Amino acid sequence: MADTTPIDTVAFILIEQDAVLAEKRKLDKCIEPGKVAIPGGKVEAGESRQEALKRELKEELGIEQGESIYVCSLLYKAEQVLRINYYWILAWTGKLECHEAEELLWVPLAQPQILDCKVDRIALELCKKMASDLKQSEVLE
Repeated sequence: MADTTPIDTVAFILIEQDAVLAEKRKLDKCIEPGKVAIPGGKVEAGESRQEALKRELKEELGIEQGESIYVCSLLYKAEQVLRINYYWILAWTGKLECHEAEELLWVPLAQPQILDCKVDRIALELCKKMASDLKQSEVLE
């Protein structure tokens, strides 16, 4: 029987000017080739999710992580079963660079259907709800 243990991954939600950063995956990728997705990568053996997040942001986008908030973890069956741990990256330093994908693109928050993976759209909606809740709590303080 095949191993169905999910592969642990991290994904990073970067929002700027009412758009979320997405990647068009290279056609030679083994998982979801050619799809438009929220960027991320695998958690390596012995690595914490926070360590993976920091490493993947540097490897994939050439940036250093600032403040981040955990959003959710969702299971996704692609070529393999993935446990995607989404993080909202509130701040980063460095210039965004495309190191791993075919291209980077900014997807308007009002057009989440551009993201090919349903779990990415779910995580983005949860992130938007968190942002709305944070704004409301700031008003109450």
